[in-house]
Parts: sequence; C-alpha cells; structure tokens
Amino acid sequence: MIVRPVGRAPSGAHENRFAIYRRVPAMGAAVLLMTNGLAAVGPEEHPCWHEEGSRDGRVCRALRGFRQSVLVRGGRARDARGVWNVVVIAIGGGIGTALRYGVSVGLTRWVGASFPWATLAVNVLGSFLLAGVMELAGSREIAGVPAKLVLGAGLLGGFTTYSSFNLETIRLAEQGAYGRAAVYVVATLAVCLLAALAGLAIARRLRGA
Repeated sequence: MIVRPVGRAPSGAHENRFAIYRRVPAMGAAVLLMTNGLAAVGPEEHPCWHEEGSRDGRVCRALRGFRQSVLVRGGRARDARGVWNVVVIAIGGGIGTALRYGVSVGLTRWVGASFPWATLAVNVLGSFLLAGVMELAGSREIAGVPAKLVLGAGLLGGFTTYSSFNLETIRLAEQGAYGRAAVYVVATLAVCLLAALAGLAIARRLRGA
C-alpha cells in the first residue's frame, strides 16, 4: 500500500523529508518515522495525514505513542546519568577533602599554627595538579564520568580551599599580624599562579613526548 497523505506536509526544513513518505510502503514509512520524523517534530506536528481507520493511520498513531514512551524513558535515563555524575564527583570531593584534612593536621603538627602553611600548601599543590589534569585528561572518563569533572570539580575541588584562605587572612589581620597577612596573600596569589603555570608546562611536555 502506498502512503497517501490526506493533508498538506508542513512547510520549511522538514518538507523534503516528509515528501519521501508519499513514495514508500506503509512499513517503510513507519521505519522512516521512527528513525527520522519522530525525532525531528513535536507530537502536534506529527505527519499523520492518513484516512481515519486506515492501516497507515493506525501506524502513525502507534508511532506517536512510541515516540512519547521513548522520550519519557530517555528523560529518565538522562536524569539517572546526572545523578550518577553527582555521586562520582561527590566521592572525588570527599576524597579530596579527607586528603586536605590530613595535610592540614600533618603540617600543623610539624611547623605549628603561627602561619597557615597547610592551606597555602594545599592550594599551591592543587593549582599545580589542576592545571596538569585539565591539560592531560582530554576525553578520558572515570566510572563513566568525564575525568575533568571527577578530578577537577571533585577531587581537587575538595582538596583546595579559597574560603579558608580568606578566613585565615582576616584572622591574621585581626590579630594585628598585618605583615604575615600581606605575605600570605601575596604568596597565595603568586605561588599558586606559578604552580599552575608549571603544571601546565609539564603536562604539555608530557603530552608532546
């Protein structure tokens, strides 16, 4: 049976595509609708231009329902994917936070708490690693999630801390240690920037090797 539209095909970009349906058997039209038409137009624009009760009309109505179920399942799949991304990134962030706590406790015991060496150390190291990760990760994935997100936003996002830097600077100033506060600010900005440049340079050298 030939598909014979009883209406007028939509004008615009899809007109040529719909013209194909007029020259193919009903099952061929069904395949085309599932693979092309249903993905390109909304339900209200569905090209169901067949006699009421005809086989072609029933095929079109069945495909309309098929499209809606696919869209619903696809939406759920996208939602599940987003949740999984959050879970993996959160795990990375938790590991980074635990590492930062370990570095903070260890350095504070070693050099004392008169200067925020621990925060400076994690921020410098994190800046170095982040630049390298962003350069080398490419399209790699960790547990199905882009490595740049897991390592950048997750692991190193939890490892570094700008908020602690702000608070510690304010506390030094409140204690009257303006010199140490100024050194802390300059050291954080300058050394972190240099560390990032070093990480980027090393990563590019490794990538080119």
